[in-house]
Amino acid sequence: MYRSCTRVLITTRRATFHDRHRDLTIRARLQKAYGRSDNQVIWVGPPRQSNQNNQGNQTSQSNQTGGADITALSVDTMNKWLDNIAADPSPLSTEKVVRNKAAEAVDAYWDVSGKKFVETATFDGTGGFNKMYPVHSEPRLVAGAPLTNDVLKCQLKPIIYADYRVTFNGAQKLRLAAIFPSGVCDFSKPGVEQVPLKGTYRRY
Repeated sequence: MYRSCTRVLITTRRATFHDRHRDLTIRARLQKAYGRSDNQVIWVGPPRQSNQNNQGNQTSQSNQTGGADITALSVDTMNKWLDNIAADPSPLSTEKVVRNKAAEAVDAYWDVSGKKFVETATFDGTGGFNKMYPVHSEPRLVAGAPLTNDVLKCQLKPIIYADYRVTFNGAQKLRLAAIFPSGVCDFSKPGVEQVPLKGTYRRY
């Protein structure tokens, strides 16, 4: 986990593991906004373990990846990437960021032995990435929200039973209508009062 503090990089040097689909949500938002997401890289590896003495105090950290310190690798790779960008005199653009990627800056995952596998990260892929590190969903996505998950208060539509991947009997239809008397989310539309951004920060 990294936090910026003036010119000093503060890191716990210990992997943090949030819901994996959040990375893919960011990727989906990049695709939606810009039509590309090749300025994002996703790395996943096994967690680091803390060694504790018999008093329960942490004494050191061991990495399950057979000596491959993914935290250090990520910082080194980001440094190379940023140095490449800084050395490029052309105007700043997404293309410039992508063009100056470090060679190591590609989607990848590591197993517990430290072996690296290069594979594009996806939400529902059937490759080794998702087999080793499964992507789990959340209630909003299961309810039909897009992977971008960018609709807060949704607009409603009447219940259309054909939208569901199950067949309802009469009692179930009545129950569903009673639970959602005003209708259900229409995720094909923007959220209530949702408007496009006026702009984003381009300089820091």
